[in-house]
Amino acid sequence: MRDMAKVQIVGRAGGAFTIRSGKNGYFKLAVSGKSKKNPDGSWNNDVPPSWYTITVIGEKAVESINKLNIQKGEQLYVSGDQEIRSYEKDGVKYTYPEITVFTAADIQPVFRPKAEAKAPAATPPYASQQRQEAKKAQDADLNWGELAPTDNH
Repeated sequence: MRDMAKVQIVGRAGGAFTIRSGKNGYFKLAVSGKSKKNPDGSWNNDVPPSWYTITVIGEKAVESINKLNIQKGEQLYVSGDQEIRSYEKDGVKYTYPEITVFTAADIQPVFRPKAEAKAPAATPPYASQQRQEAKKAQDADLNWGELAPTDNH
């Protein structure tokens, strides 16, 4: 088994999901820099974000992620294998972190209200929404209105 660094991060999409071929795609994710406290007690919020390239591998995963319709600025949870990649341009070596994702379950919107939902109607609801809908259906099946309180103590 090869060594790997498994990471979980929450950040904001730097742009839409782009499909490179039918079997892989990518997008950029920005993770806010930590605010630092100045000696005078005020906060310095000028710390630049860390940028990650999120690469999705696998035809089914690419198809599912594409259905999420990821938009720039959307907050996402990402879990995957991290590697440090590098390239050279004009004699300068650049390095960047890349997180590789193999399943659609490893990328989830953190919060997406129904009124602002960007995903098409065909996209299945998220787990919390599924639980809420199942509870409503269960409550409707029980028909709580027909149950009368008894005087038995």
